[in-house]
Amino acid sequence: MVARDNTVAYDGLRLQLPPSPMRAHFVRVWVKLRHYPDGTLAVLSRSWLELMVA
Repeated sequence: MVARDNTVAYDGLRLQLPPSPMRAHFVRVWVKLRHYPDGTLAVLSRSWLELMVA
């Protein structure tokens, strides 16, 4: 779940979600994180839209 400061915790890190034209914020939204073999992370919203790739 996205924290009140619009961040997601993963493996000891806090990832800040960037601004989106879809919503003003993602506070309390359940998201899915994907860690790809090349080391990139993707944060996906419930509708599985990609919110962020790092």
